[in-house]
Amino acid sequence: MKNVLCYGDSNTWGYIPGKGGERYDWKTRWTGRLQDLLGDDCHVIEEGLNSRTTVFDDPVKGYKSGLAYLPPCLASHKPLDLVIVMLGTNDLHERFGMNAYNVGEAMKRLVEEILHSGCGADGKAPAVLLVSPVRILETVMDNFIGQEMGASCVEKSRGLSQQIKRIADLEGISFFDAESAVCADPADGVHMNSDAHAALAGALCPVVQKILRNVSK
Repeated sequence: MKNVLCYGDSNTWGYIPGKGGERYDWKTRWTGRLQDLLGDDCHVIEEGLNSRTTVFDDPVKGYKSGLAYLPPCLASHKPLDLVIVMLGTNDLHERFGMNAYNVGEAMKRLVEEILHSGCGADGKAPAVLLVSPVRILETVMDNFIGQEMGASCVEKSRGLSQQIKRIADLEGISFFDAESAVCADPADGVHMNSDAHAALAGALCPVVQKILRNVSK
């Protein structure tokens, strides 16, 4: 059985757009749908946390650093064949002062942590797939999320895909642009609706299958 870890934020956790913190069930979330598509030969492990960043402990919300939680997370789930990382949106909060390029550099730290973790089969590195998140829509400014993140988040999010792909190319790992398959729901401008979760799982499935076939060689 292949073990696939999905490491992300509220769009992996399953935050329902415009519902103030309600969550889609496992069968609706893209991780659960991916599990169904991959079948019993794969074990999809979901590690989604609302407001998770790449490397920052949030001075307001605390304990949100993806980098800080990553080593024990990898160790607790090993051996891992593939780690899918979909992060970056929350780094765009004004309080972090990050642009898209710097988010890419922060993502690089996560990738290198995974590649040097020894949490793959036989103590090797697992494969890594970076997924750039959906772009933030202008409707985010109509709700509390936009008020928290600041007006600059919309423009900065447009450059995330390019920068995350840059890191994937630099590290020689796989990349997928979520925006090529889905978009955020205008209800809050950040989170995916149930149809988008289904579409993302469908788009990721052949990508994941190809990676896992190569891992088996």
